[in-house]
Amino acid sequence: MGYLKLFFKSIKRVMHEEAYSNPVKAVELYRKKGVKIGENTELYNVKIDNIRPFLVEIGSNTLITGARILTHDASTKKSLGYTKLGKVKIGDNVFVGINSVILPNVTIGDNVIIGAGTVVSKNVPDNSVVVGNPMKIVGTYDDNVGRNAEKIGTCPKFELNYNMTDADKKEMQEKLEGTVGYLAVKEELERINK
Repeated sequence: MGYLKLFFKSIKRVMHEEAYSNPVKAVELYRKKGVKIGENTELYNVKIDNIRPFLVEIGSNTLITGARILTHDASTKKSLGYTKLGKVKIGDNVFVGINSVILPNVTIGDNVIIGAGTVVSKNVPDNSVVVGNPMKIVGTYDDNVGRNAEKIGTCPKFELNYNMTDADKKEMQEKLEGTVGYLAVKEELERINK
């Protein structure tokens, strides 16, 4: 009997992960749980505190990838008998990189980039780029966008292609030798939003 229960639990977990890997479906599911989410926001494999998701607010035009958002901190549970709670507010036009952790009682402003693996333990002002653990501001959003807009004109550009041939892959590898490139994603956004 235990094996059957474990089997169904595993199936449920896989279905859950699949549902939350679709950025549009994830937004719908988290809204149903009480997360306030603005328009044109995408959540890829994001884990939002399941116990108190209603304490999270995410703005519009925001992209979060593989991050964890917490509304509690149980570090005081055993010693004091209380768990700390805090709201999390993420502004508009924010990118949060993979494996980042956003801790409770944090506000992230508008036009912000959170680098991959960053632990966000304090408020982040508007127009910032932050990285690391402990996190630190390393630039401005506007400067980052400007630098990348210039590079798009000189670096290799690629069209979205989910069916790359070996020749396509080799060509991409050669073009990216010693430089970065850019992938046109307009078609991806249209596909996701269908």
